[in-house]
Amino acid sequence: KGAEMAKKVHDNKTYEIIMSELIAVYIEKGQYQKAKEMMLKSKNKYSPTAKGIYLNTMGEIYDKLNQKDSAIYYYKASLKVGHITVHQASAECLYRIYDGLGDYKNAADYAFDLALYTDSIKNMTESQNKSLITSLKNKIGVEKENSRLKVRAALTNTVFSIVSLLVVGAMVMLNFIVRNRKKKYQAQQELLEMALKEQAENSIQAK
Repeated sequence: KGAEMAKKVHDNKTYEIIMSELIAVYIEKGQYQKAKEMMLKSKNKYSPTAKGIYLNTMGEIYDKLNQKDSAIYYYKASLKVGHITVHQASAECLYRIYDGLGDYKNAADYAFDLALYTDSIKNMTESQNKSLITSLKNKIGVEKENSRLKVRAALTNTVFSIVSLLVVGAMVMLNFIVRNRKKKYQAQQELLEMALKEQAENSIQAK
């Protein structure tokens, strides 16, 4: 069913995924000949970026079938294309095959290559991790700065509100004082007028 489904797919990326899953099942079940047939039928469907995986998988199938020469051919071919993780896997397989064949010179060469690929992957991973950590630190720094600015803005708003309330309160108090003084002044004026009026009346009566 998987093979029939793959035939109907015109998108290479989807085809690669379906075929890779199907071939992986055949390999897991030990049906290496069937896996090889599926690989050979699909070789022209693989994109350039997936070519290394295709070659490495062909090497694995021939390796399982104990056809070491063919396995070596495909493993070596996969070292020329694809991702460094594929190169690492192929170098490890070549080291194992040559070591098993007693060809220790080639085994040593591929053991050295394996170490280089592994080290490169480690450095690449460490570099990616450092970049991720730096990115996270920057994001945390931005969040902290934003929080600091929010707190500062909140404090500024609070201080402004307090000052505004104090100013309003002072204005109310000043208005109250002015009104009281005005009332007192009016009362004193009335008393003074009454006193003058009374004095004038007394003077008239005295005459």
